[in-house]
Amino acid sequence: AIGLRVRVRQVVDPLKDPVVANYNLGVVFGWKKHEETTCYEGGGDETETINYPIWRVILDKDGSGIHMNGEELLDSICRYKRWRNNEKDYFEDDIAILNYRNSLGRHCGKAADAGFSATPSYLARLMVKREQELYTSLKHLTYDNNWGGKSSARNIWITSMRDECYDYRTVKSGMFTLEDAFFKLTGGFPECMISST
Repeated sequence: AIGLRVRVRQVVDPLKDPVVANYNLGVVFGWKKHEETTCYEGGGDETETINYPIWRVILDKDGSGIHMNGEELLDSICRYKRWRNNEKDYFEDDIAILNYRNSLGRHCGKAADAGFSATPSYLARLMVKREQELYTSLKHLTYDNNWGGKSSARNIWITSMRDECYDYRTVKSGMFTLEDAFFKLTGGFPECMISST
């Protein structure tokens, strides 16, 4: 096993959050014999000394060394091979990056929504909320209000953003529609720019 590459699983905080782990690459550097004395379960004074190997692994990230027993070493070797081969069924579901909370979730005000703040549906809800805030001040800037007045374009846009936004392509299209509507509400390009082109 000496010289083999491994992917080591290290629990971030065993007391506060024992299910969150970091995964680091390393190489098996050596081993030593470890002695452990155990008592028999029968309850007597008899003890038994067990000898087994402890493996030393040097981590790539900082050069520090850790010790592993045989079972942990085999798991790390298999984990590295599966990670290196990009196997489809291999997924590190307890990696620390998955527990990262995005600061965009604070817009909603609920901590439970923070994990979903990067989804297309959340972005669509945020766009609808911002449109409602900005439309009230923009609707009086132009005489021809083709966005909200008698036109139903605004209502159709709000309905599509609330009900049909499950992918980024739809959100992108909705964002372009909103940008175009706000551009027209603010009066478009000034006359001097149109005549000079």
